[in-house]
Amino acid sequence: MMGPMGMGMPTGVSGAPLTASEPLGFGWRRVSSDWVTTIIGTFAVSIACGMPGSIVQQFGLRSGGDIRIVTGIGQLLSLVGGAFAAGGIMNASLKICRGQPCQIGDYFSGGKWFVNVLVAELLVGLAVLIGLPFLIVPAIIIALGLFVTIPLVVDRDMGAIDAMKESWRLTNGYKGTIFVFGLLCFLLCIAGAIPCGLGLLPLIPAFYIAQVYIYLRLSGQPTVQG
Repeated sequence: MMGPMGMGMPTGVSGAPLTASEPLGFGWRRVSSDWVTTIIGTFAVSIACGMPGSIVQQFGLRSGGDIRIVTGIGQLLSLVGGAFAAGGIMNASLKICRGQPCQIGDYFSGGKWFVNVLVAELLVGLAVLIGLPFLIVPAIIIALGLFVTIPLVVDRDMGAIDAMKESWRLTNGYKGTIFVFGLLCFLLCIAGAIPCGLGLLPLIPAFYIAQVYIYLRLSGQPTVQG
């Protein structure tokens, strides 16, 4: 299914500094232009990829299996499924940000980048954990510096290490902006969760699109108008 996502003319790269609210406004407008593709695509791939881990944990615990083994296997499957989903969501979000035709099937295209995304997610998580013993601030700085690692892996077919290095370079001077962006996302999630969580349905895909928008802006690439 293809909605208005493919409409619009790419606009030149803005010379104005990136603000924290700019990506959120862009993400919301893009979701609003095609509710069906963005919402169904995001949640369909997330549920499908997260289901095996949940099934294993529920079945294993109900059958009396060792809780540590069952939980470990379930978490491993969720990690693997999450990496596949992340690749597909990033690919779809890149198309949306560029005004290219996007279909629900694009959200399930993560197989091409699965290995590199999985390794990148593990290394980013490890890097953040390494920063935790030195208080929370270094861990936050590391997370902010590696914020666009996954979009880089998908967009440029980069390996995990190279993507992490490039993310650190691109976010230089913008870590404060990304931090405020993350804080705004957190506050919006709280507000969106109030009406039985229904507000999160459009917010989650908007957040992914906003993340990719930040990557495109920092790397000097054009995005679609609106």
